[in-house]
Amino acid sequence: MSAFGVKLRELREARRLSQLELSLEAEVSSRHISFMETGRSKPSREMVLHMARILGVDMTTTNSLLTLAGYSQVFGERRLDAASMAPVRKALAQLMQSHMPYPAVVLDRHYNLIQANAAQQFMMQRLMAAGMAISETPNFMKVFLAQDGLRPFVDDWELLACHMLQRIWREHTLEAGAAEDEAFIYELLSIEGIPSDWKKRNLESLDTPVINFNINLDGVKLRMFSSISSFGAPLDITVRDIRIEHFFPLDDATEAYWRSHCEGL
Repeated sequence: MSAFGVKLRELREARRLSQLELSLEAEVSSRHISFMETGRSKPSREMVLHMARILGVDMTTTNSLLTLAGYSQVFGERRLDAASMAPVRKALAQLMQSHMPYPAVVLDRHYNLIQANAAQQFMMQRLMAAGMAISETPNFMKVFLAQDGLRPFVDDWELLACHMLQRIWREHTLEAGAAEDEAFIYELLSIEGIPSDWKKRNLESLDTPVINFNINLDGVKLRMFSSISSFGAPLDITVRDIRIEHFFPLDDATEAYWRSHCEGL
């Protein structure tokens, strides 16, 4: 059995597909699927890409399949500071600035902070002054979950923690997760105080159009919700993994707080 065949079988079984079911979706014979998995048939580069699309794997796994089959990788993974990424950096800067005076951040796949606008930096500084611990290169999920992080400042922290962990679990298990994805999830679950029933909590019954969160800061209850966006049709792994989160006020008092402190920054 070839290395490609082992991986193909692993991905097929992870999606609970028989060889026949995969062959029907891919419009190839089940015999051909069997031959590729056992190594009796070497797939063409086009067939590898076709299998990746049918199985719905991500760019990283597609690259891995190509390598295992003996072909060059198709998706790049440029550094964000590379010259060719200038249009992406410009777009991110515009998204950050245009959302002022409200907070906005740019995060990578594992919620490490890439960029923050002035309002977000202001909030982080105020929270640190009030006792929140944070590293120079913060991971927003770890900061939110940590006992000495954002947890003491957030109302209904348990509910929000369950929501965020459920979201991460979906994000990193719908695709053929890499080892670092699995390690990241279990690192979060090892943080002290994580609700043991986080996966079972029912959030759909909340009587609100969006899940909001309240941060108690400077004697004010900041009531906010957020939206998360990404780049459409990315052809680079770094660009694919970028997520932009914009925070919005949920009431007049919260809006007034941001306008009074961050307007003009």
